[in-house]
Amino acid sequence: MTELRRKVFKDSMWTSFSTVYNEGFQSLRGFLIAKFLGPELLGIWSNLLLIMQYATNLHLGTLVVLTR
Repeated sequence: MTELRRKVFKDSMWTSFSTVYNEGFQSLRGFLIAKFLGPELLGIWSNLLLIMQYATNLHLGTLVVLTR
Protein backbone atom coordinates (compact mmCIF):
# COMPACT_ATOMS: atom_id res chain seq x y z
CA MET A 1 0.00 0.00 0.00
CA THR A 2 2.84 2.41 0.71
CA GLU A 3 4.20 1.82 -2.79
CA LEU A 4 0.85 2.89 -4.23
CA ARG A 5 0.80 6.02 -2.07
CA ARG A 6 4.33 6.87 -3.13
CA LYS A 7 3.42 6.47 -6.80
CA VAL A 8 0.26 8.56 -6.43
CA PHE A 9 2.23 11.29 -4.64
CA LYS A 10 4.96 11.26 -7.28
CA ASP A 11 2.47 11.39 -10.13
CA SER A 12 0.49 14.20 -8.52
CA MET A 13 3.69 16.20 -8.02
CA TRP A 14 4.55 15.83 -11.71
CA THR A 15 1.04 16.86 -12.67
CA SER A 16 1.23 19.92 -10.40
CA PHE A 17 4.65 20.87 -11.77
CA SER A 18 3.51 20.57 -15.37
CA THR A 19 0.39 22.62 -14.66
CA VAL A 20 2.40 25.44 -13.05
CA TYR A 21 4.96 25.31 -15.88
CA ASN A 22 2.24 25.44 -18.52
CA GLU A 23 0.47 28.38 -16.86
CA GLY A 24 3.74 30.31 -16.64
CA PHE A 25 4.56 29.60 -20.26
CA GLN A 26 1.07 30.65 -21.40
CA SER A 27 1.33 33.89 -19.42
CA LEU A 28 4.72 34.68 -20.94
CA ARG A 29 3.37 33.91 -24.40
CA GLY A 30 0.41 36.23 -23.82
CA PHE A 31 2.65 39.08 -22.69
CA LEU A 32 4.95 38.65 -25.69
CA ILE A 33 2.06 38.55 -28.15
CA ALA A 34 0.58 41.69 -26.58
CA LYS A 35 3.94 43.46 -26.71
CA PHE A 36 4.67 42.65 -30.34
CA LEU A 37 1.19 43.13 -31.79
CA GLY A 38 0.12 46.33 -30.08
CA PRO A 39 -3.42 47.26 -29.05
CA GLU A 40 -5.13 47.26 -32.45
CA LEU A 41 -3.68 44.00 -33.77
CA LEU A 42 -4.12 42.36 -30.37
CA GLY A 43 -7.84 43.13 -30.53
CA ILE A 44 -8.06 41.61 -34.00
CA TRP A 45 -6.08 38.57 -32.84
CA SER A 46 -8.39 38.12 -29.84
CA ASN A 47 -11.46 38.31 -32.05
CA LEU A 48 -10.03 35.72 -34.44
CA LEU A 49 -9.29 33.39 -31.53
CA LEU A 50 -12.83 33.85 -30.24
CA ILE A 51 -14.31 33.05 -33.64
CA MET A 52 -12.17 29.90 -33.88
CA GLN A 53 -13.32 28.80 -30.43
CA TYR A 54 -16.98 29.30 -31.31
CA ALA A 55 -16.51 27.60 -34.68
CA THR A 56 -15.78 24.29 -32.96
CA ASN A 57 -19.42 24.25 -31.76
CA LEU A 58 -20.93 25.60 -34.95
CA HIS A 59 -22.18 22.19 -36.04
CA LEU A 60 -24.81 22.45 -33.25
CA GLY A 61 -24.63 18.76 -32.41
CA THR A 62 -25.31 17.40 -35.87
CA LEU A 63 -22.01 15.51 -35.91
CA VAL A 64 -23.03 13.65 -32.76
CA VAL A 65 -26.41 12.77 -34.22
CA LEU A 66 -24.89 11.57 -37.47
CA THR A 67 -22.64 9.08 -35.68
CA ARG A 68 -25.61 7.36 -34.04
